[in-house]
Amino acid sequence: ANTGSRNSGGSQFFINTVHNKYLDWHTGGSSKHPVFAKVIKGEDVIRKIENTRTNHADAPLTPVKMISATIKGSGAATQSQAKTQKVDSKKPVAEFKTTEGSFKIEFYSDVMPYTSAAIIDLVKTGFYDGLHFHRVIKNFMIQFGCPHSKNANSDRAGTGGPAPNTPFKGLDGTSHRRLSDGCIKDEHKGKISNKPYTLSMANTGSRNSGGSQFFINTVHNKYLDWHTGGSSKHPVFAKVIKGEDVIRKIENTRTNHADAPLTPVKMISATIKGSGAATQSQAKTQKVDSKKPVAEFKTTEGSFKIEFYSDVMPYTSAAIIDLVKTGFYDGLHFHRVIKNFMIQFGCPHSKNANSDRAGTGGPAPNTPFKGLDGTSHRRLSDGCIKDEHKGKISNKPYTLSMANTGSRN
Repeated sequence: ANTGSRNSGGSQFFINTVHNKYLDWHTGGSSKHPVFAKVIKGEDVIRKIENTRTNHADAPLTPVKMISATIKGSGAATQSQAKTQKVDSKKPVAEFKTTEGSFKIEFYSDVMPYTSAAIIDLVKTGFYDGLHFHRVIKNFMIQFGCPHSKNANSDRAGTGGPAPNTPFKGLDGTSHRRLSDGCIKDEHKGKISNKPYTLSMANTGSRNSGGSQFFINTVHNKYLDWHTGGSSKHPVFAKVIKGEDVIRKIENTRTNHADAPLTPVKMISATIKGSGAATQSQAKTQKVDSKKPVAEFKTTEGSFKIEFYSDVMPYTSAAIIDLVKTGFYDGLHFHRVIKNFMIQFGCPHSKNANSDRAGTGGPAPNTPFKGLDGTSHRRLSDGCIKDEHKGKISNKPYTLSMANTGSRN
Protein backbone atom coordinates (compact mmCIF):
# COMPACT_ATOMS: atom_id res chain seq x y z
CA ALA A 1 0.00 0.00 0.00
CA ASN A 2 1.11 3.60 -0.42
CA THR A 3 -0.15 7.12 0.24
CA GLY A 4 -0.67 7.84 -3.42
CA SER A 5 2.53 9.90 -3.54
CA ARG A 6 5.55 8.77 -5.52
CA ASN A 7 8.11 6.51 -3.84
CA SER A 8 5.99 6.16 -0.69
CA GLY A 9 5.73 2.38 -0.49
CA GLY A 10 7.68 0.60 2.22
CA SER A 11 6.60 -2.61 3.90
CA GLN A 12 2.82 -2.45 3.61
CA PHE A 13 0.94 -4.27 0.89
CA PHE A 14 -2.62 -5.31 0.19
CA ILE A 15 -4.11 -8.42 -1.35
CA ASN A 16 -6.86 -7.65 -3.84
CA THR A 17 -10.06 -9.64 -3.38
CA VAL A 18 -11.74 -8.23 -6.49
CA HIS A 19 -10.36 -6.75 -9.72
CA ASN A 20 -9.36 -3.22 -8.70
CA LYS A 21 -8.25 -2.14 -12.15
CA TYR A 22 -8.44 1.55 -11.30
CA LEU A 23 -5.50 1.04 -8.91
CA ASP A 24 -3.14 0.00 -11.73
CA TRP A 25 -0.15 2.30 -12.11
CA HIS A 26 -0.21 1.90 -15.89
CA THR A 27 -3.82 2.95 -16.58
CA GLY A 28 -3.23 6.69 -16.29
CA GLY A 29 -5.28 7.31 -13.15
CA SER A 30 -4.11 8.98 -9.95
CA SER A 31 -3.66 5.70 -8.06
CA LYS A 32 -0.29 4.01 -8.54
CA HIS A 33 -0.21 0.61 -6.87
CA PRO A 34 2.24 -1.76 -8.57
CA VAL A 35 1.51 -5.49 -8.29
CA PHE A 36 4.54 -7.57 -7.29
CA ALA A 37 3.20 -11.04 -6.41
CA LYS A 38 0.18 -13.34 -6.52
CA VAL A 39 -1.37 -15.89 -4.17
CA ILE A 40 -0.75 -19.42 -5.47
CA LYS A 41 -2.14 -21.40 -2.54
CA GLY A 42 -4.55 -20.65 0.31
CA GLU A 43 -7.06 -18.47 -1.50
CA ASP A 44 -9.64 -19.73 0.98
CA VAL A 45 -7.59 -18.18 3.80
CA ILE A 46 -7.62 -14.81 2.01
CA ARG A 47 -11.39 -15.06 1.70
CA LYS A 48 -11.69 -16.03 5.37
CA ILE A 49 -9.72 -12.95 6.42
CA GLU A 50 -11.75 -10.78 4.03
CA ASN A 51 -14.98 -11.96 5.64
CA THR A 52 -13.92 -11.26 9.22
CA ARG A 53 -16.02 -8.67 11.07
CA THR A 54 -14.42 -5.24 11.37
CA ASN A 55 -14.84 -2.03 13.36
CA HIS A 56 -15.48 1.51 12.11
CA ALA A 57 -11.80 1.82 11.11
CA ASP A 58 -11.87 -1.40 9.02
CA ALA A 59 -9.72 -3.24 11.58
CA PRO A 60 -10.71 -6.85 12.38
CA LEU A 61 -12.65 -7.21 15.65
CA THR A 62 -10.85 -10.52 16.17
CA PRO A 63 -7.18 -9.79 15.39
CA VAL A 64 -5.63 -11.74 12.52
CA LYS A 65 -1.97 -12.26 13.38
CA MET A 66 0.95 -13.18 11.15
CA ILE A 67 2.63 -16.01 13.01
CA SER A 68 5.54 -16.33 10.58
CA ALA A 69 6.63 -15.56 7.03
CA THR A 70 9.29 -17.60 5.23
CA ILE A 71 10.91 -17.57 1.77
CA LYS A 72 11.61 -20.40 -0.65
CA GLY A 73 13.48 -20.09 -3.94
CA SER A 74 16.09 -17.55 -5.00
CA GLY A 75 14.23 -16.03 -7.92
CA ALA A 76 17.60 -15.24 -9.41
CA ALA A 77 17.43 -17.60 -12.39
CA THR A 78 18.98 -16.12 -15.50
CA GLN A 79 17.31 -16.30 -18.88
CA SER A 80 19.60 -19.17 -19.85
CA GLN A 81 18.52 -21.08 -16.74
CA ALA A 82 14.85 -20.56 -17.46
CA LYS A 83 12.81 -23.59 -18.33
CA THR A 84 11.55 -24.02 -21.90
CA GLN A 85 8.08 -25.47 -22.25
CA LYS A 86 5.35 -25.82 -24.82
CA VAL A 87 2.30 -23.65 -24.28
CA ASP A 88 -0.86 -24.17 -26.33
CA SER A 89 -1.69 -20.73 -27.70
CA LYS A 90 -4.98 -21.86 -29.24
CA LYS A 91 -7.05 -22.98 -26.30
CA PRO A 92 -10.71 -22.12 -26.86
CA VAL A 93 -12.19 -19.21 -24.94
CA ALA A 94 -15.88 -18.63 -24.21
CA GLU A 95 -17.46 -15.30 -23.32
CA PHE A 96 -20.55 -15.32 -21.12
CA LYS A 97 -22.69 -12.17 -21.04
CA THR A 98 -25.00 -12.00 -18.03
CA THR A 99 -27.29 -9.42 -16.51
CA GLU A 100 -24.55 -8.81 -13.92
CA GLY A 101 -21.79 -8.32 -16.50
CA SER A 102 -19.52 -10.42 -18.71
CA PHE A 103 -16.80 -12.94 -17.95
CA LYS A 104 -14.50 -15.08 -20.07
CA ILE A 105 -13.28 -18.62 -19.53
CA GLU A 106 -10.44 -20.62 -21.06
CA PHE A 107 -10.89 -24.37 -21.50
CA TYR A 108 -8.30 -26.90 -20.33
CA SER A 109 -8.68 -28.48 -23.75
CA ASP A 110 -5.18 -29.98 -23.65
CA VAL A 111 -6.00 -32.26 -20.71
CA MET A 112 -9.83 -32.25 -20.79
CA PRO A 113 -10.62 -32.39 -24.52
CA TYR A 114 -13.78 -34.53 -24.34
CA THR A 115 -15.51 -32.48 -21.63
CA SER A 116 -14.36 -29.22 -23.24
CA ALA A 117 -15.81 -30.31 -26.59
CA ALA A 118 -19.17 -31.24 -25.02
CA ILE A 119 -19.53 -27.86 -23.29
CA ILE A 120 -18.27 -25.95 -26.35
CA ASP A 121 -20.94 -27.69 -28.44
CA LEU A 122 -23.63 -26.46 -26.04
CA VAL A 123 -22.25 -22.92 -26.22
CA LYS A 124 -22.15 -22.95 -30.03
CA THR A 125 -25.72 -24.27 -30.32
CA GLY A 126 -27.12 -21.57 -28.01
CA PHE A 127 -28.08 -24.07 -25.30
CA TYR A 128 -27.07 -21.71 -22.49
CA ASP A 129 -28.65 -18.52 -23.84
CA GLY A 130 -31.54 -17.33 -21.68
CA LEU A 131 -30.83 -19.67 -18.75
CA HIS A 132 -30.37 -18.44 -15.17
CA PHE A 133 -27.91 -19.18 -12.37
CA HIS A 134 -30.09 -21.43 -10.24
CA ARG A 135 -27.83 -22.11 -7.22
CA VAL A 136 -25.60 -19.60 -5.48
CA ILE A 137 -23.84 -20.36 -2.20
CA LYS A 138 -21.52 -17.72 -0.81
CA ASN A 139 -18.00 -18.88 -0.02
CA PHE A 140 -18.60 -22.03 -2.05
CA MET A 141 -19.71 -21.74 -5.68
CA ILE A 142 -22.24 -20.49 -8.25
CA GLN A 143 -24.04 -23.07 -10.42
CA PHE A 144 -25.51 -22.81 -13.89
CA GLY A 145 -26.57 -24.74 -16.98
CA CYS A 146 -29.93 -26.39 -16.33
CA PRO A 147 -32.40 -25.95 -19.22
CA HIS A 148 -35.30 -25.77 -16.76
CA SER A 149 -33.76 -22.56 -15.37
CA LYS A 150 -35.00 -20.65 -18.42
CA ASN A 151 -37.88 -20.02 -16.01
CA ALA A 152 -35.97 -18.47 -13.12
CA ASN A 153 -38.66 -19.62 -10.66
CA SER A 154 -38.90 -23.22 -11.82
CA ASP A 155 -38.84 -25.89 -9.10
CA ARG A 156 -37.12 -28.16 -11.64
CA ALA A 157 -34.08 -25.90 -12.00
CA GLY A 158 -31.03 -28.03 -11.29
CA THR A 159 -32.49 -31.30 -12.55
CA GLY A 160 -32.10 -31.01 -16.34
CA GLY A 161 -29.52 -31.47 -19.04
CA PRO A 162 -29.05 -31.91 -22.81
CA ALA A 163 -31.32 -34.04 -24.96
CA PRO A 164 -30.50 -37.80 -25.02
CA ASN A 165 -28.11 -39.25 -27.60
CA THR A 166 -27.31 -35.89 -29.19
CA PRO A 167 -24.10 -35.79 -31.26
CA PHE A 168 -21.17 -33.41 -30.85
CA LYS A 169 -17.77 -33.03 -32.42
CA GLY A 170 -14.49 -33.44 -30.59
CA LEU A 171 -11.91 -30.68 -30.86
CA ASP A 172 -9.98 -32.90 -33.26
CA GLY A 173 -13.06 -33.47 -35.44
CA THR A 174 -13.96 -36.94 -34.13
CA SER A 175 -17.65 -37.73 -33.59
CA HIS A 176 -19.16 -38.27 -30.13
CA ARG A 177 -22.65 -38.86 -28.83
CA ARG A 178 -24.20 -38.11 -25.46
CA LEU A 179 -25.59 -40.99 -23.40
CA SER A 180 -29.24 -42.06 -23.29
CA ASP A 181 -29.94 -39.59 -20.47
CA GLY A 182 -28.14 -36.67 -22.16
CA CYS A 183 -25.05 -36.97 -19.95
CA ILE A 184 -21.45 -37.48 -21.01
CA LYS A 185 -18.87 -39.95 -19.78
CA ASP A 186 -16.67 -38.87 -16.87
CA GLU A 187 -13.30 -37.60 -18.07
CA HIS A 188 -10.87 -38.27 -15.26
CA LYS A 189 -7.68 -37.09 -16.94
CA GLY A 190 -6.63 -33.56 -16.02
CA LYS A 191 -5.71 -33.49 -12.33
CA ILE A 192 -6.78 -29.87 -11.85
CA SER A 193 -7.96 -28.83 -8.42
CA ASN A 194 -11.24 -27.03 -7.71
CA LYS A 195 -9.54 -23.70 -7.02
CA PRO A 196 -11.29 -20.30 -7.06
CA TYR A 197 -12.57 -19.30 -10.51
CA THR A 198 -12.26 -22.79 -11.98
CA LEU A 199 -15.27 -24.38 -13.71
CA SER A 200 -16.19 -27.89 -12.67
CA MET A 201 -18.77 -30.39 -13.87
CA ALA A 202 -21.87 -30.70 -11.72
CA ASN A 203 -23.25 -34.20 -11.36
CA THR A 204 -25.53 -36.32 -9.18
CA GLY A 205 -22.68 -38.17 -7.49
CA SER A 206 -23.18 -41.18 -9.72
CA ARG A 207 -20.80 -42.12 -12.52
CA ASN A 208 -21.30 -40.46 -15.92
CA SER A 209 -24.01 -38.13 -14.60
CA GLY A 210 -22.64 -34.78 -15.79
CA GLY A 211 -24.38 -33.10 -18.70
CA SER A 212 -24.68 -29.35 -19.19
CA GLN A 213 -24.54 -28.05 -15.63
CA PHE A 214 -21.33 -26.70 -14.15
CA PHE A 215 -20.30 -24.60 -11.19
CA ILE A 216 -17.69 -21.92 -10.73
CA ASN A 217 -15.72 -22.32 -7.52
CA THR A 218 -15.39 -19.17 -5.43
CA VAL A 219 -13.09 -20.78 -2.84
CA HIS A 220 -10.70 -23.73 -3.01
CA ASN A 221 -13.00 -26.74 -2.78
CA LYS A 222 -10.23 -29.32 -2.82
CA TYR A 223 -12.47 -32.04 -1.39
CA LEU A 224 -14.45 -31.97 -4.66
CA ASP A 225 -11.44 -33.07 -6.73
CA TRP A 226 -11.97 -36.37 -8.53
CA HIS A 227 -8.34 -37.36 -7.95
CA THR A 228 -8.17 -36.97 -4.16
CA GLY A 229 -9.86 -40.26 -3.33
CA GLY A 230 -13.01 -38.86 -1.75
CA SER A 231 -16.59 -39.61 -2.76
CA SER A 232 -17.02 -36.36 -4.72
CA LYS A 233 -15.87 -36.50 -8.34
CA HIS A 234 -16.12 -33.09 -9.97
CA PRO A 235 -13.59 -32.67 -12.81
CA VAL A 236 -12.40 -29.16 -13.60
CA PHE A 237 -12.47 -28.29 -17.31
CA ALA A 238 -11.94 -24.52 -17.53
CA LYS A 239 -10.98 -21.39 -15.62
CA VAL A 240 -12.16 -17.77 -15.56
CA ILE A 241 -9.58 -15.51 -17.23
CA LYS A 242 -11.51 -12.24 -17.19
CA GLY A 243 -14.43 -10.88 -15.19
CA GLU A 244 -13.65 -12.32 -11.77
CA ASP A 245 -15.47 -9.32 -10.31
CA VAL A 246 -18.64 -10.47 -12.07
CA ILE A 247 -18.31 -13.91 -10.49
CA ARG A 248 -17.97 -12.28 -7.09
CA LYS A 249 -20.96 -10.05 -7.79
CA ILE A 250 -23.12 -13.06 -8.60
CA GLU A 251 -21.78 -14.91 -5.55
CA ASN A 252 -22.83 -12.01 -3.31
CA THR A 253 -26.39 -11.79 -4.61
CA ARG A 254 -29.11 -12.42 -2.04
CA THR A 255 -30.72 -15.85 -2.25
CA ASN A 256 -33.81 -17.67 -0.99
CA HIS A 257 -34.05 -20.81 1.13
CA ALA A 258 -33.23 -22.95 -1.93
CA ASP A 259 -30.04 -20.95 -2.71
CA ALA A 260 -31.66 -19.39 -5.79
CA PRO A 261 -30.98 -15.66 -6.40
CA LEU A 262 -33.86 -13.43 -5.32
CA THR A 263 -33.05 -11.21 -8.28
CA PRO A 264 -32.59 -13.59 -11.23
CA VAL A 265 -29.17 -13.60 -12.90
CA LYS A 266 -29.72 -14.36 -16.56
CA MET A 267 -27.29 -15.59 -19.21
CA ILE A 268 -27.88 -13.24 -22.12
CA SER A 269 -25.51 -15.02 -24.49
CA ALA A 270 -22.52 -17.38 -24.62
CA THR A 271 -20.05 -17.40 -27.50
CA ILE A 272 -16.88 -19.31 -28.40
CA LYS A 273 -13.51 -18.11 -29.70
CA GLY A 274 -10.58 -20.32 -30.74
CA SER A 275 -10.57 -23.91 -31.97
CA GLY A 276 -8.45 -25.45 -29.23
CA ALA A 277 -7.30 -28.00 -31.76
CA ALA A 278 -3.68 -26.90 -32.02
CA THR A 279 -1.28 -29.80 -32.36
CA GLN A 280 1.87 -30.07 -30.32
CA SER A 281 3.88 -28.85 -33.32
CA GLN A 282 1.66 -25.77 -33.55
CA ALA A 283 2.04 -24.98 -29.88
CA LYS A 284 3.95 -21.89 -28.91
CA THR A 285 7.39 -22.24 -27.31
CA GLN A 286 8.18 -19.78 -24.57
CA LYS A 287 10.62 -19.31 -21.74
CA VAL A 288 9.21 -19.82 -18.27
CA ASP A 289 11.16 -18.88 -15.16
CA SER A 290 11.00 -21.97 -12.97
CA LYS A 291 12.80 -20.36 -10.03
CA LYS A 292 10.53 -17.52 -8.95
CA PRO A 293 10.69 -17.07 -5.18
CA VAL A 294 7.76 -18.18 -3.08
CA ALA A 295 6.81 -16.97 0.40
CA GLU A 296 4.63 -18.80 2.89
CA PHE A 297 2.62 -16.76 5.37
CA LYS A 298 1.23 -18.53 8.43
CA THR A 299 -1.60 -16.63 10.12
CA THR A 300 -4.07 -17.35 12.89
CA GLU A 301 -6.65 -17.98 10.14
CA GLY A 302 -4.48 -20.43 8.20
CA SER A 303 -1.57 -20.37 5.75
CA PHE A 304 -1.22 -19.04 2.22
CA LYS A 305 1.60 -18.93 -0.31
CA ILE A 306 2.58 -16.23 -2.77
CA GLU A 307 4.81 -16.23 -5.84
CA PHE A 308 6.75 -13.08 -6.67
CA TYR A 309 6.73 -11.53 -10.14
CA SER A 310 10.50 -11.34 -9.79
CA ASP A 311 11.04 -11.41 -13.54
CA VAL A 312 9.30 -8.06 -14.10
CA MET A 313 9.34 -6.61 -10.55
CA PRO A 314 12.82 -7.58 -9.25
CA TYR A 315 13.50 -4.48 -7.12
CA THR A 316 10.17 -4.51 -5.26
CA SER A 317 10.31 -8.30 -4.89
CA ALA A 318 13.80 -8.08 -3.38
CA ALA A 319 12.72 -5.40 -0.89
CA ILE A 320 9.75 -7.44 0.35
CA ILE A 321 11.75 -10.68 0.39
CA ASP A 322 14.35 -8.97 2.57
CA LEU A 323 11.64 -8.04 5.09
CA VAL A 324 10.37 -11.63 5.09
CA LYS A 325 13.84 -13.05 5.62
CA THR A 326 14.64 -10.67 8.50
CA GLY A 327 11.40 -11.52 10.34
CA PHE A 328 9.95 -8.02 9.90
CA TYR A 329 6.43 -9.34 9.33
CA ASP A 330 6.37 -11.91 12.14
CA GLY A 331 3.88 -10.98 14.85
CA LEU A 332 2.17 -8.19 12.89
CA HIS A 333 -1.59 -8.08 12.28
CA PHE A 334 -3.81 -7.36 9.31
CA HIS A 335 -4.85 -3.81 10.12
CA ARG A 336 -7.31 -2.99 7.32
CA VAL A 337 -9.92 -5.32 5.86
CA ILE A 338 -12.58 -4.13 3.42
CA LYS A 339 -14.93 -6.73 2.00
CA ASN A 340 -15.12 -6.85 -1.80
CA PHE A 341 -11.98 -4.72 -2.01
CA MET A 342 -8.81 -5.88 -0.27
CA ILE A 343 -7.00 -6.91 2.93
CA GLN A 344 -3.98 -4.86 4.04
CA PHE A 345 -0.93 -5.80 6.07
CA GLY A 346 2.69 -4.92 6.87
CA CYS A 347 2.73 -1.98 9.28
CA PRO A 348 5.17 -2.48 12.19
CA HIS A 349 2.81 -0.57 14.52
CA SER A 350 0.24 -3.34 14.00
CA LYS A 351 2.24 -5.61 16.32
CA ASN A 352 -0.23 -4.12 18.79
CA ALA A 353 -3.50 -5.08 17.10
CA ASN A 354 -5.29 -2.15 18.75
CA SER A 355 -2.75 0.56 17.91
CA ASP A 356 -4.14 3.78 16.46
CA ARG A 357 -0.89 4.07 14.49
CA ALA A 358 -1.45 0.86 12.56
CA GLY A 359 -1.20 1.69 8.88
CA THR A 360 1.29 4.54 9.30
CA GLY A 361 4.63 2.75 9.66
CA GLY A 362 7.29 1.09 7.57
CA PRO A 363 10.91 -0.12 7.61
CA ALA A 364 13.74 1.78 9.30
CA PRO A 365 15.33 4.58 7.23
CA ASN A 366 18.29 3.89 4.94
CA THR A 367 18.36 0.16 5.66
CA PRO A 368 20.24 -1.95 3.10
CA PHE A 369 18.90 -4.95 1.20
CA LYS A 370 20.20 -7.21 -1.54
CA GLY A 371 18.72 -7.46 -5.01
CA LEU A 372 17.85 -10.89 -6.35
CA ASP A 373 20.99 -10.71 -8.48
CA GLY A 374 23.18 -9.81 -5.49
CA THR A 375 23.42 -6.07 -6.11
CA SER A 376 23.23 -3.73 -3.12
CA HIS A 377 20.28 -1.40 -2.51
CA ARG A 378 19.30 0.95 0.28
CA ARG A 379 15.91 2.20 1.39
CA LEU A 380 15.22 5.93 1.31
CA SER A 381 15.51 8.30 4.27
CA ASP A 382 11.91 7.56 5.30
CA GLY A 383 12.26 3.77 4.92
CA CYS A 384 10.40 3.66 1.62
CA ILE A 385 11.64 2.24 -1.68
CA LYS A 386 11.54 3.74 -5.15
CA ASP A 387 8.49 3.10 -7.28
CA GLU A 388 9.07 0.25 -9.73
CA HIS A 389 6.79 0.91 -12.67
CA LYS A 390 7.85 -1.98 -14.89
CA GLY A 391 5.56 -4.97 -14.76
CA LYS A 392 2.17 -4.00 -16.20
CA ILE A 393 0.24 -6.44 -14.03
CA SER A 394 -3.33 -5.56 -13.14
CA ASN A 395 -4.73 -5.53 -9.58
CA LYS A 396 -6.73 -8.72 -10.09
CA PRO A 397 -8.10 -10.92 -7.29
CA TYR A 398 -5.38 -12.56 -5.17
CA THR A 399 -2.59 -10.29 -6.45
CA LEU A 400 -0.38 -8.43 -3.94
CA SER A 401 0.11 -4.72 -4.53
CA MET A 402 2.23 -2.07 -2.84
CA ALA A 403 0.41 0.25 -0.48
CA ASN A 404 1.63 3.86 -0.51
CA THR A 405 0.76 7.37 0.60
CA GLY A 406 0.07 8.68 -2.86
CA SER A 407 3.36 10.57 -2.74
CA ARG A 408 6.37 9.65 -4.86
CA ASN A 409 8.68 7.01 -3.30
